[in-house]
Amino acid sequence: MENSEVLVELVDVTKNFGSTKVLKGINLQIKSNEFVTLLGPSGCGKTTTLRIIGGFEYPTTGKVIFEGKDITDLPPYQRSTNTVFQSYALFPHMDVFDNIAFGLYIDKKAVSLPYPETDLTFFEKLKAKRFNAKLEKYNNQTREPASIKDMEAKARKIVQEKHSSLSQAKQEELYNSILTSIKEEEKKWVESKPARPFTKAEIKTKVESVIKLVNLTGMEHRNVSHLSGGQRQRVAIARAIVLRPKMLLLDESLSALDLKLRKEMQYELKELQKSTGITFVFVTHDQEEALTMSDKIVVMKDGYIEQIGTAEEIYNEPVNRYVANFIGDSNIIKGEIIDPKHVKFAGKTFLVPNIKFAVDQTVDVMLRPEDLDIVYPSKGKLLGVVDSIFFKGVFYEVDVRLSEGSIVTIHTTDYIPVGKDVGISFDTEDITLMEEME
Repeated sequence: MENSEVLVELVDVTKNFGSTKVLKGINLQIKSNEFVTLLGPSGCGKTTTLRIIGGFEYPTTGKVIFEGKDITDLPPYQRSTNTVFQSYALFPHMDVFDNIAFGLYIDKKAVSLPYPETDLTFFEKLKAKRFNAKLEKYNNQTREPASIKDMEAKARKIVQEKHSSLSQAKQEELYNSILTSIKEEEKKWVESKPARPFTKAEIKTKVESVIKLVNLTGMEHRNVSHLSGGQRQRVAIARAIVLRPKMLLLDESLSALDLKLRKEMQYELKELQKSTGITFVFVTHDQEEALTMSDKIVVMKDGYIEQIGTAEEIYNEPVNRYVANFIGDSNIIKGEIIDPKHVKFAGKTFLVPNIKFAVDQTVDVMLRPEDLDIVYPSKGKLLGVVDSIFFKGVFYEVDVRLSEGSIVTIHTTDYIPVGKDVGISFDTEDITLMEEME
């Protein structure tokens, strides 16, 4: 994943709706073949970020770069992205096959390849000979599409050969003007390449392929209104990926499903992303979805990005109290740095190698409930009394009131009665130090 190229980049993106600032300077890189999750509570800006990537909203300031090109002002249909909406937006009067094939039907310039020699309808045969001849004429031209570097070199050469007497500032102004003209001409030439719609046989092959991929074989001609929630979601995803976009945007696409089906679809989505090689950008407020599926998690709050990292990095090394509490359960205790290797919290001093905070600085200390063990008081690093206990199915959630008054939560498989004196044990590496948040 580290060697993947950057597919899309948001540069200093802001978004205002009237006087309300929704995004406040988003900088984000998404690489090819990544599963990226935008995670945060309602109103944090995650859906707005997704819509800006897809072209459904335009940033107030900043840029959207796609494969090195500025696409900030391009509409959705000119971007190599597709979106699966929370409501799925299926056509109720169409069956599964036609819903999936819809985008293929309406794309009149889908492919710049000759018509195949077989499996053509009568009308496709009428068009094939003329189109193939036109395409062959275009391809026989000696001119190849120019790269950005070639166009820049051409513009610079024109300025140097014909306008070298001008001042440096004037030469640069003229260079930019000439380069713009060259790019426009190149764009016109590239777009003049003949293109045709998919044939009926090609559409059938593509649709059958994605139907198999999303496990809907045998349901091709079933009306979508007769499908379950999970099946409708598969149809929506199949309709999006059949066009082979470079990026698939999913806006809380699992939120309408029940818990069991939602868990199943988490694994299916991840496997689908791996098998297709398409970059997935997924919006959710559900931490479990983010941890299960993501190569990269982007935690957002109030229009800002709080932290970007892998699921393991976000969970084990949160940058602050907000991230720690949003991803999993956590105990946050105020602490103070004693020296470069020791921190004091809950009235005791603990060894923590390689502390990156200044001496005497106040920090937030995080201990995850699953990293704590309840032991005899004589063996505990912290001491307290069981304040409450709740059965959670696979474990008991035990709240222990420490001797200095704070509450620490522990997950254990042992039943510990309320009011019992206990010790709490943990390893040094289970201590995470974070910047203090008020």
